[in-house]
Amino acid sequence: MNKRITTDILKITAMVSMLTDHVAVAFAGFGMPAGIYWMMRCIGRLAFPIYVYFLVQGYIYTHSVGKYAIKLGLLAVISEIPYDMTVYGCFFDFRHNNVLFTLVLALLVLWATDSLYKKNRWLVPAAAVIVIWTAALSHILGLDYSYRCILLALIFYYARQYEVIMYTAAAIISAISGSLASLVTPLALVPVYFHDGKKGHIPKAVMWSFYPAHLLIIGMIRMFFLKGLGIYGEFDGLYLSLIHISEPTRLLSI
Repeated sequence: MNKRITTDILKITAMVSMLTDHVAVAFAGFGMPAGIYWMMRCIGRLAFPIYVYFLVQGYIYTHSVGKYAIKLGLLAVISEIPYDMTVYGCFFDFRHNNVLFTLVLALLVLWATDSLYKKNRWLVPAAAVIVIWTAALSHILGLDYSYRCILLALIFYYARQYEVIMYTAAAIISAISGSLASLVTPLALVPVYFHDGKKGHIPKAVMWSFYPAHLLIIGMIRMFFLKGLGIYGEFDGLYLSLIHISEPTRLLSI
């Protein structure tokens, strides 16, 4: 079967999906109709599996996992204030942290488990302990997508030679969240399946800067423009049944 979805198309899909999601999160309390919010959050669910897929691809092809992890970690730190501005409407709120921290943790888990497996297959139980502890840590620290991100990364890497197993397991993990909107998340695996695997043309600087840049712009609009105009809205309780469980419901209290 011909796989005709290019890397650039897949990356643009992920970026547009994520942008749509964060706009919904930021402006939900400013009078956004519940139906529009639900539609935008459903679109936003598609970004998660695609970004985890690219994380694994980066791990496979990078010349230095250490440098890759450091760059991703620095980007996570840079993005935290814009993330809090968008999600909470303030500069600092450490009870919930952006998804890049989770991606860093998933990358380190891949590195550790892969190193142990290649060194000695009898060390697989030790690798399992690492996975369990890091998954628990991601949940305790309030990292976005927490254990689901780590498990999905492991599935994309270790089951990549067994497509049926990989996509079935990935679909199950992607849909787990306890929210209605996340039931559409496995649909993101369709473009992933048809990815042609070829190198894209979008500059790395665009991909690396998009996350903090769009969060900063959305956060500034929320904190300084809308509130400056005195635009406030009552929160519709229906949102509680649609929001992703990994995101704090307090974000809807303006």
